[in-house]
Amino acid sequence: MKKILFVLLMILTVVLAACGGKKEYTIILGGDTEVKVGESVNWTAKIDDLDGSFNWESSDENIATVSAGKITGISEGEATITVSLKEDESVNASKKIKVVADEVVVYEITISKTEVILYPNESDFVEATVTPDTMLVWSSSNNDVANVDNGTINAFKAGNTVITVETIDGSCKKEINVTVKEEEVGYSARDLQKDLVSLKNEYIASKSVNLLLETNNNGKTSNIELIYNLDDNNLFEDLKYEVKGNITSSLYIKDHVSYMMQETAKIKYSLSTKEEESLVNDNSSEKFLSSVTSFYNEEAFYIAIKKTKEEDNYVEFELVLNDYLGSCLNVDGVDKVTLKVTFENDSIISVELVYNVKDVITSAKVNYRGTSKQKVEYPNDLDTYVE
Repeated sequence: MKKILFVLLMILTVVLAACGGKKEYTIILGGDTEVKVGESVNWTAKIDDLDGSFNWESSDENIATVSAGKITGISEGEATITVSLKEDESVNASKKIKVVADEVVVYEITISKTEVILYPNESDFVEATVTPDTMLVWSSSNNDVANVDNGTINAFKAGNTVITVETIDGSCKKEINVTVKEEEVGYSARDLQKDLVSLKNEYIASKSVNLLLETNNNGKTSNIELIYNLDDNNLFEDLKYEVKGNITSSLYIKDHVSYMMQETAKIKYSLSTKEEESLVNDNSSEKFLSSVTSFYNEEAFYIAIKKTKEEDNYVEFELVLNDYLGSCLNVDGVDKVTLKVTFENDSIISVELVYNVKDVITSAKVNYRGTSKQKVEYPNDLDTYVE
């Protein structure tokens, strides 16, 4: 029987060879052609209609390894994965795999303030948000001066510390400079900060404003006066804007007509609603105050000032130039900066900033004259203005 089977097999082999020779097989590979470092993908191998066993091989195992179709990324680069039929290694197929670095998450932290001034036993809260979301860790460089608990800063004694908030992986962080000042008797820098911020906000929000800015540049003086009332449509019910200095000019608005005067030239013009809205934007108290009150909201300013005089209805502070880390005031080459504050009935009525540069004195004084309904005194010669 064995002899018969052997003879039949030989005959079959001859017949197949006579019909066209050895059949060529094709291995079909499937699977992702990219993998991250440290991660794996699975490939499949199929060979026509046969059930086959395969050998798997990587051209560079420093980049990618492979075992039974499981490819693991080792380092960035490309490797060629070769699959061959165990029964016949001449039957094989190859395909490249790309190994890429795992995506690095870039965090961004936003904090509500970067400077904090406190007195012993005071607390302040700094809000911090991070995108994308992750855990934040808070710490203090000097816990004896102030510590921090999830954004709440608690002051203990005079000194300085840096509060740090960072992502749990340490890849992103922000710092808050904290100054704890000695307790002050009387009107303090903290009182000044609260009053100036409140005062500025009051005038910006009010529909009625009376302001006078007095400037002095080494003896040359100029005054700018702004008085207005806004109506229910936030347009000028009436307005006076007057500049007195080397050149005198003025702008009045009455009954939706503007009256402009510069030196001897007098012009009037009927305003459209769009033109009135533009004038309101250009002559608002916020615009008026912007250049001379920017330091009102700067924490660094209050950290660097010390009180030098306090009397009834008057307080004076000096800016310690070496301690000033802000950007609102230009102190390059300046010898001394003084802030003079005058009160009436416990309310601030004037704030004057004085610069000393050698023998030259410059100053800007804002007089806060009220936010109640204002009476605008118009010139008697408005009828002489021409269109």
